Amino acid sequence: FAKMPKAHNEKFNLVNKIREIIDLYDYTGESEFITSFNGCESVVVHADKEQFSRAMINLIRNAIQSIPEHKKGVIKIEIEKNTTFAIVKVTDNGKGIPENLRDSIFMPNFTTKSSGAGLGLAITKNIVENFKGEIWFTSEIEKGSTFFISIPINED
Repeated sequence: FAKMPKAHNEKFNLVNKIREIIDLYDYTGESEFITSFNGCESVVVHADKEQFSRAMINLIRNAIQSIPEHKKGVIKIEIEKNTTFAIVKVTDNGKGIPENLRDSIFMPNFTTKSSGAGLGLAITKNIVENFKGEIWFTSEIEKGSTFFISIPINED
């Protein structure tokens, strides 16, 4: 965790990158993916493309893993934008995050799973902050969670 590679920020199309990432998971049939890009198909952002992919993969993997076995998973990925930032939302219909765990969710070594090092969300937060973005979430028990990433829009 302490040896995150140096970020190599570059311009890339946000929607194209997110479509590539969804394609990694969509074939499994574990969960249904719904996307809503809200007219943001041509939004170009400035961040490390590979690290952004890692952050999104962490969020999607967590979303899938949060869904109880007896439930069909629905993962919704949305993009909205304002003048300076694009906001990526990853919403699941999983178990939700209990109130008493919410303050610890981005800390290294924190996990609610039986396996894993508890670094996924800590790494994701580090990646997002490296490209001058922010990450936050909302959650409802038994209804699911939404993670938000703000990412700077390229102004050129």
